[in-house]
Amino acid sequence: MDEAPQGRDNGLLLTVASASGPSATSAIREVLSTAATRTGTPLRIVDRVPVTSADPRGVVPFYLNVGYVLGGYLGSTVLGISAGTTPRTARRAGLRVAALAVYSVLLGIAGAVVVGPVLDIWQHDVPTIAAIGALAVFAAAMFASAIQGWLGVAGTALVILLLVVLGNPGSGGIYAPEFLPGVLRGMHRWNIPGLANDLTKAAVYFDWRSAGWPASALALWAVAGIVGLVSASLVRGRRAATTAPGPTAPPG
Repeated sequence: MDEAPQGRDNGLLLTVASASGPSATSAIREVLSTAATRTGTPLRIVDRVPVTSADPRGVVPFYLNVGYVLGGYLGSTVLGISAGTTPRTARRAGLRVAALAVYSVLLGIAGAVVVGPVLDIWQHDVPTIAAIGALAVFAAAMFASAIQGWLGVAGTALVILLLVVLGNPGSGGIYAPEFLPGVLRGMHRWNIPGLANDLTKAAVYFDWRSAGWPASALALWAVAGIVGLVSASLVRGRRAATTAPGPTAPPG
């Protein structure tokens, strides 16, 4: 909070950016407005980076990325159930990565179309949202594929725990990270839902400022997932292939 340029007699100036966290901004406004009223100090509030009028509570980035992350691990789970959680060869693992990459691009475009032309929230940012969505879906899909590749279908429970049970409240999408309990406060800096949420806000509202870490971290999650899936295929897949019974010889 800064003093107004004209001096203390003209009151105080509070500059906020509600796009970074509308709930935190509202709480700060309420507390300082009450204090200013009680002390008789004029308070002027300027919102330098407001949320769009179509999303007054600033929750669209959160729910959009919840859908992206959910779609990512569900796509991986469906593919794992239908084709086996652990690819038998590195070639099959590569084909699975390629299939999930195509799926991620399509889902990213679908989400961008919904918040763009359909709901008219970010009409001018459709390509940007599509690219961010594809990265978020792919990171979640590869993370889930790696865990399922090593642990089987049972690994889905761990995926849900990390991406949904802890990931959604720890993303800072509904409540600002500063308002979260200590365990969850810094989680948005490394978990996939939080990184996707931060990247969306950085791209849409802040001209890509502070987008470096979320974009890099999501890419690292995707690469780590690819490495985990391929290594699972080389270890568990090869082991399963060598222990599988061979074809029965026809009776002579």
